[in-house]
Amino acid sequence: MKYLNQHTMKFYSKYCLIFAFILVVFNCSKPEDDNSDDKNPFAASINEYLLGLNYDANTLLDVKDTGGLPNSREIISSSEGNTPPVNGQTSYCSTADYSLDSNFDDVAILRPNLDAIYPGALVAANDRMLQGNPDPLSIEKGAYTLRINLPGIGQNGVLHIQNPSKSVVDTKIDNALQWWYNNSGDNQIAANSVYSSANLYSSMQVSRDIGLNLSWADNNVASQLSFTSNTQRRVATMSFKQVFFTITMDSPESSPADMLGNTITLEEVMARITDEQPAAYVSSVSYGKIFILRMETEYTEETSDIDLSAVLDYSVNVNADYDEEKNNIIQTSTFKLLSIGGNAEVGVSPISSSDFTSGPGGFIEAITGSNALLSAENPGVPIAYTMRFLKDNSLAKMGYNTDYTVEQCDPSANFVHEDVNVENNSYHDTRFYFKYKPAGGNFYLNGPKYELNQGSSTTKSPPNGAYDVEIIFESQIGWGSWDEIGDCNIGHVTYERSYEFVGGDINDHGHVPGCGTD
Repeated sequence: MKYLNQHTMKFYSKYCLIFAFILVVFNCSKPEDDNSDDKNPFAASINEYLLGLNYDANTLLDVKDTGGLPNSREIISSSEGNTPPVNGQTSYCSTADYSLDSNFDDVAILRPNLDAIYPGALVAANDRMLQGNPDPLSIEKGAYTLRINLPGIGQNGVLHIQNPSKSVVDTKIDNALQWWYNNSGDNQIAANSVYSSANLYSSMQVSRDIGLNLSWADNNVASQLSFTSNTQRRVATMSFKQVFFTITMDSPESSPADMLGNTITLEEVMARITDEQPAAYVSSVSYGKIFILRMETEYTEETSDIDLSAVLDYSVNVNADYDEEKNNIIQTSTFKLLSIGGNAEVGVSPISSSDFTSGPGGFIEAITGSNALLSAENPGVPIAYTMRFLKDNSLAKMGYNTDYTVEQCDPSANFVHEDVNVENNSYHDTRFYFKYKPAGGNFYLNGPKYELNQGSSTTKSPPNGAYDVEIIFESQIGWGSWDEIGDCNIGHVTYERSYEFVGGDINDHGHVPGCGTD
């Protein structure tokens, strides 16, 4: 009996050792990043808290009422009239002050080294999002899945992310892209190019009209995008977003706690995610390149009324009908191409009319060319991202407002002077004349001399376009010589003026009040 018990004990010991060994082997053979069976014991209470957050997303991110459109603008005030004369020239101008409201849900990356932005990143939904520089949410993060939309990549483009961080995600993406480069064969991916153009009146206005909000830019990018139009030159700008591919994150459906770590407590969540600062996540990132084409032309009679943004549209639309007027403006304009690449570095290249073909769509090859194909030698970089609120996966839309002024002027014309009234109430015969610089000249001329007998008057004005105008007064005693008794510098006669000869006797020429002699 003793022998039987010993034998039985040995058998059970061997069985237990074998079972333990099988468990060890099974656990060791599980994928390193497979913790899908792990559940946070606080998940239910965390979900209840997150789903119960009470905030207004539109108020939080200053969303504007644009009627469902990306932008809306209204005129605040307007005026029209002639500009003050300069060197005998003036223009008739109309001026309008506008208020521009804009909403964005696709954020262009215009800041270098944005560590907070990568697919699936958790961020704090506060005003730093409006600045394009969101704060990373310091909280334990959960696992999630990313998908790369490249043809032929299949399951190699499905990325399961554990212990998320920017370096982990970037490494996974790099490995997947390297597989695609090595195995894509003839699958050359042409960029999905989207362009937007606008006439420039202020840097902030045009940046929002073309979808590259300067509020998101650092100083390096902002300085390159900072330019203005005026009554001497006109500027239009166009943005090109060449998207090679987009990486999207599978949304956490109705369980926001799935985006958080398995050991985080409800108290930790409540300390970091509140009504005042809810959580958002980067739901997608687009990879490609951004180009900005800037066109400048002189303000002339030919260009004063034409829509320059339509000229830019013509330059990239290969299906447009030939337009001689637009073509002529392109030939006489100057262009600069700004490229925003990795880390939002900005390159600036001048383009001349010889760099592109004549006619519609002539710019396409000059701007894109081989840059429009994805390859290991021509990779895409992060250029834009979208965000969603963790609570309900709703799109995070951000609102902005800016005011700007549009001044449109007719070509310069000769200034028309107001009248000058002169009356002779002195005891002598008198005369006067205008001394002036003529339109387009930098030398003085003397105009005709207008004589006034005692008690007479007349009304005259300088020639149109004259500037630096002086009026010279002279008097004659009897049959004697004409002597200058007054010299008034009147510049441009912008309002009606009146002068009077007074006084005088047999030895005194009299004078003109307010106009002495040097």
